Amino acid sequence: MALCAAAGMVAAPQATAQEETYPAELVRMGTYNSGQEEVLQVPLATYADAAGHQVDLVGAIHIADPSYYADLNVRFATYDKVLYEMVDGGDLPRMLILKRKVDGNTATDAEKAEYEKLRGEMKERKEDSILGFVLNFLYDSISTQMNLQMQSEGIDYGKENFVFADVTQEELSKAMQDRGESWLGLIAKSMISNLGELDLFSFLNPDPSQYKRMMMQALAKSSQSDSVMEQSSIVVARNAKCFEVLEGVLKDPAAKRVAIFYGAMHLRDMDERLKKMGYTLQKVEWLNAVSTPVPAPTPAPAAA
Repeated sequence: MALCAAAGMVAAPQATAQEETYPAELVRMGTYNSGQEEVLQVPLATYADAAGHQVDLVGAIHIADPSYYADLNVRFATYDKVLYEMVDGGDLPRMLILKRKVDGNTATDAEKAEYEKLRGEMKERKEDSILGFVLNFLYDSISTQMNLQMQSEGIDYGKENFVFADVTQEELSKAMQDRGESWLGLIAKSMISNLGELDLFSFLNPDPSQYKRMMMQALAKSSQSDSVMEQSSIVVARNAKCFEVLEGVLKDPAAKRVAIFYGAMHLRDMDERLKKMGYTLQKVEWLNAVSTPVPAPTPAPAAA
């Protein structure tokens, strides 16, 4: 595997060379390892401004190979701040930091009480979100079936440099209501738009790699510029909130190198927002998020 000289870490193998299409393309499929494996990739796009700030847009996939999340954990430790998405997830870093202290028997009584309070509040919010419950159930089921890992399990959010940059459930619900949107309607439209790209016969094949390939195809399709979700509040309202947080973070003289860790579908809009702020795109690195062996060719029928 190649070394990433700038950060001194091991980078994922890159797919075979393709025309650079970011940000028109936010999730792409390719092959690596001499064409033996098919890979789903997301971008890590680096931007800079004249004042010496660097902002990296780091594409997120919510279920992926564990190696993808392990690599991101190493990278995130090198940033001054990491802005992350998670509706109603503002207390997560603090709760995880306290959990380490509680588990290690180093927490004060006040810290123990704070931990229990935060844990209870986050559990209550999670239980109140029917959609969150359904999505977590689906992600857990899919990740188990495909030997993948959930983002919430793979990423270590319990770090001091993590900054909440998302909306609350109430804020998102209001934004959707103002635009006349519903979760059911958006999900239904998205599924319908993606069906034409999927190999439905794969459902009849018990091989997990076939299911994984279907998921990879659906994710790549959903990131295209005509995506139903991209113009919805799920992207627009949350990106607006994220950039409010970013502007505040950049006022700190110590915050020179910042990462924004958001779902890949959010990055095209964020690219436009950064350019309006005077940032220019410096480079794009494609990270391997999900991989699966390329299926063996079907043997030709024997001659009569």
